[in-house]
This record gives sequence, C-alpha cells and structure tokens, in this order.
Amino acid sequence: LKQRYGGGYATEFPYLSQAIFAFQEVEGRDVFLFAMYVQEYDADCPPPNTNRTYISYVDSVGYLASKPQGQRTAVYHALLHGYL
Repeated sequence: LKQRYGGGYATEFPYLSQAIFAFQEVEGRDVFLFAMYVQEYDADCPPPNTNRTYISYVDSVGYLASKPQGQRTAVYHALLHGYL
C-alpha cells in the first residue's frame, strides 16, 4: 500500500475488536441466536480509518421464538441498528 499511496500512509491502524452476541432463553436454556464481530477505530487512528467502525462478520440462526412468528429479520435489524 505504501508503494501505491506514498510514504504518508500509516504503518498501523490501532483498533478495538468486539464480539456482540444475542441469546434467548427457551424452555429454561440459553439459545444462541446472533453474532457480530466489529473493528472500532477511534479518533487517534490515522486516516482513512479515523472514527470508523467496520462490521466484519454477521451470522444468525433460525431459532428465534417470537410472537407473532416471523419477527426474526426485524429483531436482527434492531440489533444492528442498536449497535450502530
């Protein structure tokens, strides 16, 4: 990247890696429903990643118990929006 963008390009980009999980208690047991991995770059990180968050992985399983049924997408969207 330094050859392509010149000597002003940073040598490292410090970040905080986080894993966000969602569980639901079903019949007395915790059931895993959702996972999201992110990298958070703060104001001290050099450009182009200054104050950025990258979602690197999102996964879910179809075990959400909801009433009315069919709320899985809405719940997962709410989790994403709540994080961002």
